Order: sequence, then structure tokens, then C-alpha cells
Amino acid sequence: MSPIHIRDSMPRELTRDEIAGALMRIDPNCDRETWLAIGRALHSVGDSFLPLWEDWTKGKRDSSRPKKVDAQWKSFAKGAGKQTIGLGSLVYHAKKTGWIDPRRSGRSQQARVAPTYESTPEREEDRKTIAKTLEYGGYKIAAEYQYSETYFVYRLEHSSKSKRFGQVSFKGDTWSATAPDSPRPLFRLDQILEADPSEEIYLVEGEKCVEAAESLGLLATTSPQGANSFALTNWEPLRGRRVVITPDRDKEGEIYAAGVEKILRALGCEIRVVRLQSTRQETNPPKFDLADWIAEQDSTETESLSKALQTLAYAAKVVARLGGASLLDDLDGFELDLADTHGREFLGLPSRLFPRLDSLLDGWQGFGVLAAEPGIGKTTLLLQIGLGIVANNPDACFVFFSLEMGRATMKRRLASQSTRIPSRILRKGNWLADAGRDGLMFNAEERVRFAEGMANLRKLAPRISLIETADLGDMRKMEHDDIRALLVQKVESFKAQSGCARAFVLVDHLARVPIARGSATTSLEADDARIALMLETQRRLEDPLVVISQIRKSDFANPTNASARGSAEIIYAPDFLITLTKKKEDEDPYAMIKAKAEIPVETFFDAEIVKGRDEMIRGRVPMRFIVGEQRIEEVVQ
Repeated sequence: MSPIHIRDSMPRELTRDEIAGALMRIDPNCDRETWLAIGRALHSVGDSFLPLWEDWTKGKRDSSRPKKVDAQWKSFAKGAGKQTIGLGSLVYHAKKTGWIDPRRSGRSQQARVAPTYESTPEREEDRKTIAKTLEYGGYKIAAEYQYSETYFVYRLEHSSKSKRFGQVSFKGDTWSATAPDSPRPLFRLDQILEADPSEEIYLVEGEKCVEAAESLGLLATTSPQGANSFALTNWEPLRGRRVVITPDRDKEGEIYAAGVEKILRALGCEIRVVRLQSTRQETNPPKFDLADWIAEQDSTETESLSKALQTLAYAAKVVARLGGASLLDDLDGFELDLADTHGREFLGLPSRLFPRLDSLLDGWQGFGVLAAEPGIGKTTLLLQIGLGIVANNPDACFVFFSLEMGRATMKRRLASQSTRIPSRILRKGNWLADAGRDGLMFNAEERVRFAEGMANLRKLAPRISLIETADLGDMRKMEHDDIRALLVQKVESFKAQSGCARAFVLVDHLARVPIARGSATTSLEADDARIALMLETQRRLEDPLVVISQIRKSDFANPTNASARGSAEIIYAPDFLITLTKKKEDEDPYAMIKAKAEIPVETFFDAEIVKGRDEMIRGRVPMRFIVGEQRIEEVVQ
């Protein structure tokens, strides 16, 4: 693979004199952990910095002066202790003393408001006294984070309980254990204002993750008071900047990413969202974040870790782009994308249940529309595909949005799929069978199917999410962007919850997707607006999304009619359009009689790919719907 060329997101490297200047600002009479961190930071730059570390160490008091400094230095090369500390750790400790990074100096004066707070020893002592009041119930202050001269955040830890945070701010003429009035400042605001405007900013959750990013030499920030308080923050300093959002891999993290993304897009930012994956587990552990990702890496070179993170950022999709971006911006990570697809059997998610369809689509990917007449089996087919994708792809989940059915019906349809028992019998029982001790009226064969099918469904259930209309609120009152953001948040949140990297998203059905009043005068224009919304949602997710559309028989003969097929095929093309057409010549003339006699009924239809992305092969796949078992299979010809 050819090397990937990445734009430098950092200013120039620090000179030796500048590193020495930063080191001299740090008190050598520090604790051993800080002393080791400084040593590792200098070691990451090169062995020529050993004398500098030795000279600085001589400033420690005799009683605390470490022995065998040279031996300790050599141990860093073997990876002893924390492995991923780099020069950013030295910069971090120097900045805590007031040292100003010369690469980021002199830029903030115009943007910074003149301070009205005057620090005095008495006021500082008052602040520390107020901070001590946060230590109750066994909690102790573990870290202090300074947002501004008048606002501090404290991380408090307990020996047996979860950590919590406390706020201390200066209001009027005294300190209090409360947060300041909104809008509240960003963490490391001075560094953001001092940095080159072209430098990329990493937006993470929590001050600990900011410090982790800084250990890699990156410019980072966060907002105070957790993932649910982003609206109380002043985001204006990020206007027009390049921002990489790296959310925690949980539900709250996805809510945070979606909310901040909307704010930053309005500020004209170029945004990339990087969701980090655990390299040591099949699924992401709870609340997996940037600090966890760094801790998992085996590399001892901070620079390589920094580049790895930047590579992920440049390979991520740009959510909103600044004006005037060139093709060069889009080529970042291009070779990485190619290397990721070469040699793969499928580019998307295979169901493994429909080999011919999987092959024609090259795996389920992008945005697609499945159009069919009522009652032909379109929902049954896609539910079966969703279950197949989850069963055959351990890193994938299935998110089913039903804008037509309630959750009870959705569960019954999935249970019917898994047990191969018709939905009617699941709901009312088999009238020819007696009720068992559990009250269920199934014959012997149905009981076996029910037990096996439900056991299999329980295994897959943690990676399946059913979302009905009531879960989405009143979308009729929402703007186009709000609906898209809501759908994206639901999917990304469930991916984080289930620990999955990918998702198969099904939306049933298109005609129920609301559009703004007055935005369409014909049903064709309405479908066009709906398809545009679904397409934008899929592009934001980068996961396969299929929407079901119900059309009339006449639409197949004349696709220019006001129909989803007409809209998808003529005006607003999706990545693929599949139509299901019933084959009359294969219909069973005794189907009605067989159904009453509980004899399995079969219907036949063609799944035809009538429009496809790039060089996708169009084709027709004959299928058979075994109604009595709620099962569809390909017909081998």
C-alpha cells in the first residue's frame, strides 16, 4: 500500500530550546508519576534529551531525588510503564504553570474579552475552601480542571461508587459551588484562540479525554457538565473551524455528537465524526472513549498514534464543509478506502440467505428503495434479510423503523420469521391443537419450531432494535434537518449500545414519512422529497438503509406515474431500486382452498434490480414465498 499523505493539523515542531524552556517551568519536586511522565515525553523525542532530563532531575530535593536515572531512561525503550505518553504530556504539565506554547501564541488577544476578575491570595484560598465542600459522602477530589479564571470543574472519585463532578465559579464578589451562568466557556479556550485557525480541533467528551488527545500533541476541547449540557456552552469560538468529533461509544455520546454537530454546522464548521472501535474486544466496552482507545494501543510511538487518529479522521465522511474546499481535501484517506475494499467478497453486508441477491448488490450497502404492490411480501423479505445480516455479521445490528406497525405487531412479525409459524397462528393459536400447560395452542411440529425459533431470536435480540412512530415524537412538526438528525441519532445510539460497528436500517414505509406542508403539489414531488430525506440520512449514517414503498399495479407499466418508483427511477436516483413483481403464471388456483385446510400455500415473484449504483449488475431474481412458514427463498433455475 502506498503511503497516505495527510495534511499537517499541527503547527511546526517545538525546537530543543522551546522544549527546554517548557521543562524549566515544571517544578522538579513533583511526584514520581509526573517525573516518569516527563521522562517518557522527552524519551519520545529522542535519546539526545536524556541530559536535559538529568539536569532537570538534579533540582529535586535530595530526599526525593530518584536514583539510576539512566537505567530508568533505558526502561522506556522496553515499553515499561505507560506506553503512549508523548511530548504532549510535557506541554500539558508546562501549561499548568502558565507556560504559553510558542506555536500558538499571540492569536487570542483580539478574540479574548478583557478579564474583570482580579486574582488575590485571599480569593484563591476561598476557592480552595469552597472546593473542599464538594468532598462529602466519601468522595475525594481526584482532579481539578480550570476552564477560566472564574470557573473550575472538579472530578471526585469514591472507592466503591461512580465518579461525579462538581462546579465552582466566581459570582458577584465570592466563590460558590455552582456552575456559572450560561453560555459557559469551552475547556482549553485560550489554546483554541491562540492556535492557527487552520489547525484541526478534536472535540471529545470530558476533560480526561482532552488530556489524552493533548498527550498525542493534538488541539482538543470539550464542553462542561457532561453530554446533556452542550446547549449551555458558547460554541462561537469554533466558528468556521475544522472539528473532529470523537464521541463516547454509548447512547449519551451519540446524543452529544448529534446535538453539537447541528450547532457547529450552523457556525460553518467542517465536521468529521470519528467513532473509535475497541481493538481488543469484539464489541466496544461501555462508555468506550478516546482515553480508552489510546490505552489499548500497543505502539510506543506517540507520533504514530497521532497519525493513526488523524488517518481515521480524514477517512471519515465530512458532515459539513467550509466553502472553497478542493479535490485535495476529498483525496485524504482515499488510498486507505481502496485498501479496505480490495480482496473483499462483499463491499456491503451479506444476508447469506439470498446468495443471488447478495451477489448482484455486492452486499447490502448505500441507500435503496424496495417497491411492490400490497401483500406481495416486501416487509417479510426485508425482515428476513435483516435477521440474516445480524446472524451472519457479528459486528452488525438491525434497526427497524416501522411508520406503519406498532411494536406488538413488529415483535410478532419477527417471531413469525424466526419460528416459521404464520402470524395468525402465533396470535390466536392453532384451533386444531389443545392448549398446553403454558396456555399455547400449538401442534407438536409448531411447538418444536416455536422453541427453536424463539431461542435463536433471543440470541440475536441484543442487536435488533424496533422503533415505532411513538418513539419518534410528532415528526409532522419537525423540520427536515431535525427528522434526519433524529433518525441518525437513533441508529448511532443503538450501534453504541450494542457495540456494533455497522447497521442494517429498514424504514417501513415511505408514504408515512412526513414532509413540510406546501413543499409538494403532486404525489411524485412528495415521494421525491421523502426519498431525498432518506438519502441524506443514509449518507450521514454510512450504513445501508432500505425504505419500503407501496405502489400500484399500474405504476409498473408506467413508471412516470406519481409513484415512488417514478420518483426513484426518474428524478432522484437511489443507489439501487428493487421491484417485486408477482408472477401470475405460477399462482396456485387452489390457494384459497389450501389456506382454509391449513395446507402450505406458495406464491412466486421476481425481485428485479432496475437501477443500481456505479457498475452494479442489474438482474432478476426469482423467489418463492412459502406463506404458511412466513419464509421466502430464492428459486434455483
